[in-house]
Amino acid sequence: MRLKKFNCNAGRDFINVSIDLWDDFKNFYNGYVPNEPYEVVYKHLDNLKFQLEGSNVINDFLQGQLEVIRMLLSKEEGYDVHDRLIILKQSISEFSMIKHLISGSDHPIVLGYLDFISNKILPLYSIKSDLYEAELNIKHHRSFVRKNLEELGYIKLTISNAKSDDLDLVKKYFRSIIPDEVHRVRFEQEFFQGRVNDEIYVVDIKELKKLCEFFKFLIGSGYLIVEKKALAKWLNRKFRKLDNGKSIGTAETLKKYLNGDYDIRFLNKLNL
Repeated sequence: MRLKKFNCNAGRDFINVSIDLWDDFKNFYNGYVPNEPYEVVYKHLDNLKFQLEGSNVINDFLQGQLEVIRMLLSKEEGYDVHDRLIILKQSISEFSMIKHLISGSDHPIVLGYLDFISNKILPLYSIKSDLYEAELNIKHHRSFVRKNLEELGYIKLTISNAKSDDLDLVKKYFRSIIPDEVHRVRFEQEFFQGRVNDEIYVVDIKELKKLCEFFKFLIGSGYLIVEKKALAKWLNRKFRKLDNGKSIGTAETLKKYLNGDYDIRFLNKLNL
């Protein structure tokens, strides 16, 4: 009997692998014919192939996805341990998003896939994360690891510490200085959710000191846990001026403006 070929996209991107896995599974489930033999091809993983036939095709398809995850977790070349840990954390966040998106369904196959994510995939991620954290000695040397993660661009607002009124003003401020909606959405995903990207954000600012006072307030209020030196490098790397496309300032200038005490009433003084 001739094999039906099914191409999968999972494997092209480690961070977004959760979305690809769900789309592959959904498309396969919606299109497969019971008792027909299949050849499943993962074209982005050296044409990894599985032959599926018999009464347990769906279960076997999931086992193939599990093997894909194992292969991706073993691919470490080209990344140091800090990069690998950040990418892994991002991928875990993406899986959480998929779980949230499909959790409203009571379809048995969706519930089964939720169980597959929770009890098969995420435990593998947890084990790998523990290994990376042990390698970095995170539990015993947090200050060393924090510096390296920030220098790689992992700077995220601690929303759980933020007062609701302050959080509203923080979001309004970013709306006022990031006029492009697409840029603003990407920035909010990075700054509020920790989904690191390579975007360079165009900002409309007239006073660099005011921007630095804003971030200094976030640090002083405990909303942003970061060394000012690392934050200065991040700001220099991530922001460009709207009027001339140049960096908002050198890292040294930014660090100078970030030093000193913060104004506890800074947000209330903003004219938004």
